[in-house]
Amino acid sequence: MDHPHDVSDRRIAELLAAVDRATTAHEREVLEDQLIRQCLPLAERLAGRYRDRGAELDDLVAVANLALVNAVRRFEPSRGTFHGFAVATILGEIKKHFRDHCWMIRPTRSVQEL
Repeated sequence: MDHPHDVSDRRIAELLAAVDRATTAHEREVLEDQLIRQCLPLAERLAGRYRDRGAELDDLVAVANLALVNAVRRFEPSRGTFHGFAVATILGEIKKHFRDHCWMIRPTRSVQEL
């Protein structure tokens, strides 16, 4: 019996293949929207990891959702799995949000990254 998460992974793979085969901009946009909606819980879970660290959860979810949109639009199947790419993209944008918007004092980037 399949795990519920496996079904989602299968659906994501199907949507990615359909996006790749899309022949019109409208069709691609509709399929990308379905893919984004399918992956919203992932973005919300990743944003939730950073709750109570100096940024509002709503802001973190918004950053994560936007990063998800960017991941869907920039994903290239030849470079690995979508899940890995999406997680890396979302976490990178959340960390960038903290670096750029959540410091009281503006230390240098190298100090912030430490």
